[in-house]
Formats: sequence, structure tokens, C-alpha cells
Amino acid sequence: MTPAVCSIEDCGLPVLARGWCTAHYQRWSRHGDPLAGGARRRTTLPLVPCSYEGCERMARRGNTICKIHQHREWQQAQGACSVEGCPRRAGARGLCGTHYQRWRAGDEGWQEPIPERMKRGEACLVEGCPQPVYARGYCAMHHQRWHRNGDPGPVGKLKADRGAGSVDPKSGYRYLTVNGRRIAEHRYVLEQLLGRPLEPWETPHHRNGQRADNRPENLELWVKPQPAGQRLEDLITFIVEHYPGELESRDGPGPALAQTPAGNDGGPARDEANRAGPPPLSPRAGRTARTSGT
Repeated sequence: MTPAVCSIEDCGLPVLARGWCTAHYQRWSRHGDPLAGGARRRTTLPLVPCSYEGCERMARRGNTICKIHQHREWQQAQGACSVEGCPRRAGARGLCGTHYQRWRAGDEGWQEPIPERMKRGEACLVEGCPQPVYARGYCAMHHQRWHRNGDPGPVGKLKADRGAGSVDPKSGYRYLTVNGRRIAEHRYVLEQLLGRPLEPWETPHHRNGQRADNRPENLELWVKPQPAGQRLEDLITFIVEHYPGELESRDGPGPALAQTPAGNDGGPARDEANRAGPPPLSPRAGRTARTSGT
């Protein structure tokens, strides 16, 4: 069965009611005549790209420019705000946006000048900050702090850059994540300087006592032989095997070392050696090795 079409000549659209299509039926419902309001408008105009160079938007139907450029051309044609001394571009009723809103609200002083709050290009009010002003005399970072907390805060960032690690508030050491593994930064820096992983009995020491200061010149290698209370001959063997370079760099022969009497587990000689401690590995004689790193 062929669907019925609108009874208006040359319409050809399917019937909705009373023998008319949707458009003609709505005209009859509003005006009492299906032909009221002129001929039916059809959107058959082709879409073309905007004529502005570099613009990839499509032009509005019946125009050669897109909606964005059409609005910009309209703004330029409006000129400046009609309020004396206002440099802003006019919009509705020849007023800028702020003065128009004041006028609509019925403010008595709607023609007063608008205070400048975004003086861009100048230096931030926070001493030492080189960033340009974003708003209220502050750069974007300090303005955001002021907006949230009422205080712009210090000059630098409150959070470390991505990959810079974080400081443990309890121990004071800085930690990094390297290849998915969390490691103390002072150990990582010293391992990179030595070109090898640290042994279990080795630990970095901070010269200035600042645990978060992991500059290479502030770190030195400390050693604690283990376990505590070992035999003297075992200690000598440990040092000779693991630190031959330190022994060769020493000036002159080292102090005489007592030998453990054969046939016993050390006795008084072992206790005396334990009290004396291991021989120094550097010119810092008598310096006690630590395991804490500070």
C-alpha cells in the first residue's frame, strides 16, 4: 500500500493528520491556514569549509565562514564599550560584558570603571618568584595557593617534580622509585658512584649530617665488619679479601695484631681484640663505623 502524501501541491511529504504533512499541519494548528508563513524552508544548501586560512571548521549554511569567525567579526564591528574610559570591547547595547551586567542588575554605579585585576607581564608579588603575573599580583601557582588557603606560600613548589622522590618524615631520608623498587636515594647515589651494589656491611654516611642532602660530595662509604664479636683472624681475612686497595694505600705497616692462641676459642685475647675494635680503614683513626648512615 502506497503511503499517503501531503495534499498541498508540490509538497510530497507523508501525511501526519488532516491530509497534511507535519509542517503544514503545524501551520494550520497555529495560524488556521496550512500555507501561512510562506513556503516551507528546506535546508538543502551544501556545507563548505570556512574561508579563513587554516580554519578546518565548516561554514554556516548560506555563509562562507564558520560560527567562531562570524562571532569574532561581529565583536570587531561593535567597537569599544560606550562607557567613558572603558577599553573593553562592546557587546549588547554598546556595553562591555561587565557594564552590561551591572546595567541589567540596576546598580547605581554601573558606569564606574572596572578595576584591573589581571596585570599580566609583570613579576609575581612573592619575592624571588620570576613567573609573570596571572591575577591579583600573583603568578598562577601562588594565586592558586592564595585562592585556596589565603596565603601564597613560599617561592618554590610544595611538591617535588615527578621522579624527584619524597622524604620520609620519620627517618628524614629521601626515597626514590627505580625500576619499580623503592630505594633510599643516598644508597642509590653511592652505588652509581662506585659502579656496583653496596655490600650488606657497607652504608653511606652524610658528611654534613643532613640526611636529605644526597649530593655525591656529601656522601662517603662507611663499613662495619660483621658479625660483632668475631675472631681477630677472621676480621683480618675479611679486610684483606674485600678491601685490598685500602691496605695498599696505607702509609707504612699497620699495628701489630695479636694472634689467637691455638687450641681454644679466643679467650682473653679475643675479648681484648673486641674491645680494641677493628683496625681503621682510613686516616680517621678510631672512628666508629655506623649502620644508620648519619
